Amino acid sequence: MLFLPRLLMRLFSSPLWRWLAQGCLTIGTLIALSACSPTYDWRQLQHPTYPYRALFPAKPVSATRAIPLAGADYPLSLQSAKIGDTLFAVAIVTSPAPTDRAQLEQIQQALLLSWSTNIRAQHAVLPLTAPTRAGQPILHEIWQEARGEHQGQPYRLQLRSGLLPAGLIGPISPASATSATGGGVYAALVIGPAAAWLPDQVDTFLQGFELIQPH
Repeated sequence: MLFLPRLLMRLFSSPLWRWLAQGCLTIGTLIALSACSPTYDWRQLQHPTYPYRALFPAKPVSATRAIPLAGADYPLSLQSAKIGDTLFAVAIVTSPAPTDRAQLEQIQQALLLSWSTNIRAQHAVLPLTAPTRAGQPILHEIWQEARGEHQGQPYRLQLRSGLLPAGLIGPISPASATSATGGGVYAALVIGPAAAWLPDQVDTFLQGFELIQPH
């Protein structure tokens, strides 16, 4: 098994993924080294600040930082868990200033491009058929798949991403209140070696992500 910090640092060379690697090294390394075979231990978690719940296959780690996207720096909050060499993550990018839909779509496309280029996608990013989600406040949601390689190994990426209007990015509770934002973008994604790709587990994670209305 590859040593986790080396894998992440080599695989994710962009500012976003360099930061992700640095934020996950301590706990992630222990997780990766403690098991010889992947074990999925699903648990549903609600983010304390942002309006979503997600199913993670292991206890996630969290980190926040500003990242460059579409010509500007934006705050990014990320939760991620790793099973073997496969990463399961949810990212929320917010805009501190009022942002219209066109600007949010630019941020969304820059985020998607960052992930697909990090596996040197050799195939066009393909749209996936999104399941119907009655009652969910979804705006411009995209489901996509990309295939590429890392160190000669085939890699895969699947994600779902959508826009968060400013009204949805409020505090979940008074204890988690944050400053108002001008909207944002969410992305739930799985990225890992094609040889270890388990479609049922990937589907469980992507379909287990759900937006919720702030109180």
